[in-house]
Amino acid sequence: MSVSAAKGHTGGHNRKAAFLRVALDHFMVNTGMGLPPDRYRHILPESVLGRFSGQLMRNDILPLLEDPEIVDACFTQARAWIISQWDNLVPEAAVAIRTVIERQALWQFFDAERFILSTERLDFLRVRFDIADAIYAEEKQQASKRLITTASIHGLPQVRGPGPDLFGQFVSAYIVIVKLRSKIDMAIIGVQRVVPSELLIDRVVSRLRRETYEMLDFLRAVITNSIFFFVGDEWVEGLDYDKYDGLTRRIIRDEVVDTARPFTDELTRYATDRTAWSPSLGLLAKCKKALEDIAMPEDKDGMILNIHAPVSVINTGKYAQVSSISQLNQNLADEGYVPVRNAIEQLIERITAESALVAEAKTELLDQLELLRQQTLLPAEKRSRGVVRSVADSLSEGLKVAGSVADAWDVWSPVIRIFFGV
Repeated sequence: MSVSAAKGHTGGHNRKAAFLRVALDHFMVNTGMGLPPDRYRHILPESVLGRFSGQLMRNDILPLLEDPEIVDACFTQARAWIISQWDNLVPEAAVAIRTVIERQALWQFFDAERFILSTERLDFLRVRFDIADAIYAEEKQQASKRLITTASIHGLPQVRGPGPDLFGQFVSAYIVIVKLRSKIDMAIIGVQRVVPSELLIDRVVSRLRRETYEMLDFLRAVITNSIFFFVGDEWVEGLDYDKYDGLTRRIIRDEVVDTARPFTDELTRYATDRTAWSPSLGLLAKCKKALEDIAMPEDKDGMILNIHAPVSVINTGKYAQVSSISQLNQNLADEGYVPVRNAIEQLIERITAESALVAEAKTELLDQLELLRQQTLLPAEKRSRGVVRSVADSLSEGLKVAGSVADAWDVWSPVIRIFFGV
């Protein structure tokens, strides 16, 4: 094989490996305990899965992508599955996959006319679910102050009482709270004038169900901490659950499950009744104000004042130097911009951990990310596409040789570009 042919062969595998890293970012578990290898048969061939016997995560696969034969086998398997599932991919994954195909010049393996980004998917990415999350968290926190106490000597959360039908009222109150999850989502969608497509409705249902399951665990724990009843010849207190024998624990557990059953029954029914999700006028007004408040007015001297953000920030000039990575992360978390916030956070994490970048290069890249973050704080009509396009192009160029950071840019740059329309 000639030198030029060898380089072309290596380049082809490198491009496929870049595609696979993006695919694995979206279709494999990257943290925690992972999943059994069998769960990944759709994107990984038997020749790869057979190497693992325990739980499998994305980071277990990445070192194998140095082997051209493994790259070819994985690419063939992942490509076939993605082609078959293209119409079903969540918008974030679809955007990332199409972008890496474009950047790595892999269109000979895919049908460009089929791999399009529908208006429905692009509209989906516009919805500010992050604002919905912030409003819901505030509502839930306020309700919990009314319904929960930690005044016992154990310091554990208990139902605030006493009162007639204490647990029934407690469960009913949290049913109302969890219903706000979908009502707030629909309010944000309505205020943003996004068509509530089936794709969006499915996400609203998914968020509602996840909140239902998470809240159910919380309610059962609180009820367990609060329950008293007579077993044998003594009063039993749920707070001492772990001290009792198996029979008593089972009695307590059954009592708690029965007490919380109306919660799951009602919310299971509610999740299928879209007509019940309509937000009140007051909730619509609150969401509208929250969306307006994320914009930062600019005065004649160029000072940007974030008055209404969860944490007030005053930046002197259009760009304020971030003094530390931890400060930048905190600002992002406080101001809550998802999915753009997630994109910038992921890039920060990869940049700070990348050994191939010297300190000066890291500082420059973080400066550019802060410029992007500042642009997210402006109303759409005041954002500078020229600035964003220049920064995005500069990041793209600067991250080409930065190993895992380049892969992260392939994954997250589409989210950033779509948000800004560049």
